[in-house]
Amino acid sequence: MKALVPFIITVLPTVSYAADLPGSECAAPGHYAESMLQVSVKNDLGIKLENIQNSKIVTEILSIAPVSDVFARQMAKADSASGKGLSENDYFKIYHSNHVLNLIVRYTYTNDVGKKDVFISSALMNDEECSVRYNGYMTISREF
Repeated sequence: MKALVPFIITVLPTVSYAADLPGSECAAPGHYAESMLQVSVKNDLGIKLENIQNSKIVTEILSIAPVSDVFARQMAKADSASGKGLSENDYFKIYHSNHVLNLIVRYTYTNDVGKKDVFISSALMNDEECSVRYNGYMTISREF
């Protein structure tokens, strides 16, 4: 028990800090970044979402950082070239206005037999919404 106390003292402020970060609410299960991740892993990997125990989803905010001019321009060029209907400058304004932040979160899913899948998801948010843009995900580990 005595060995656990220093660990708790070290980790608890980090957990509290992450919960207080502006935009951290956008990382919560069921919000945009996690919902888009679920859609992606269902479509890309064939994961059956009904097997995920929603009460056991673990989130860890890895980063919430402002989007730079260079990154906003890169995404604007890519999205305008894909023919989604807006100009590069229109996309740039979307990805650069209202304090746009890049939210990067590690999600751990547990299925109904206790196996775990771990993914990192990235999404843009701003002062008004969590759903500015979904950047995609990376698979860290898979057991189901």
